[in-house]
Amino acid sequence: MDNRVHNATNTTKFWAVYKQFEQQRSVILHSNLCCLLRNAKDPDGRITLRQTIPNTWSVYKSVRAFISLPRVYASELAMETAVDLKQPLDVPLSDTDREIEVAIQEYLAKETPMDRLKEMFSKNHKNDYSNTLMFIYSSTYKAVAFTFLVMATISGIHGKQDFIDRNKASQFRSKMHANRLMMDTIWLYMFRGGFKWSFRVGVFVGSFLLVSQSFATYRNKSSPLEFFIAGGVTGGLLKMNLGLKGFLVGSIVGAVLGLLGGIPIYSAMSFGKQTQEDKHYLEVKNKVLYQRHLRKLTGEPSTAL
Repeated sequence: MDNRVHNATNTTKFWAVYKQFEQQRSVILHSNLCCLLRNAKDPDGRITLRQTIPNTWSVYKSVRAFISLPRVYASELAMETAVDLKQPLDVPLSDTDREIEVAIQEYLAKETPMDRLKEMFSKNHKNDYSNTLMFIYSSTYKAVAFTFLVMATISGIHGKQDFIDRNKASQFRSKMHANRLMMDTIWLYMFRGGFKWSFRVGVFVGSFLLVSQSFATYRNKSSPLEFFIAGGVTGGLLKMNLGLKGFLVGSIVGAVLGLLGGIPIYSAMSFGKQTQEDKHYLEVKNKVLYQRHLRKLTGEPSTAL
């Protein structure tokens, strides 16, 4: 009987202490939350991550600016007419489709080559860079990353073999010391070869795509001609350190290689409907549809751009 009373007393004390602990924890959490909300609210009363944890916000913005992630806007989801952008033109067009087609043709007739070029290097209404510029950026850093991995591996193999050849008659304090020196040599060769070739490939790919895409955007037409010009300019720039003769030879060789590579690339682009004319037409159509959607939301009449 005494043991039961003792156990019941201990249980009652335990639950009393636990309840007191829970009350104190709730008070602490409530005070911390109030402090957080006081520091995190802007004048409108909304919680902002930027004011709450500024260091994390700055890191997030840096990573978000470096990595291109797709953005989805509510206005795009609400555009019912923008779903089928590759509708064939040989089907009967409704009155709305005819209005859109007229607006597209009027926009294409008004724009100038410099307007297209400026639009290529500027941000749109969504604060995003053009698809052409993002294509150049993504292609360049992918080529740089792939080249660095491949050439670093090859250079590391050469570094190991070179260390073995140079130290056949060398004496080391221990086997661990020899392995450490060999690994240092391998890492040195890897980073040196990787950075050297990735820099060259990055300059070549970036310059080639920038010149070719700028020329195609200015003309609003795809052809092997822009690859010919881009190859000549890029080849001359890469051999400029060899003087005028090296610049001329590099330009000629680069132009010929650009033309040889541009013919099959242009054929594939034409077959897949990915020429400059097709891509620009879809971009203008997206812009027209977006403007029409905004006019519907604001109640303005749907007129041409």
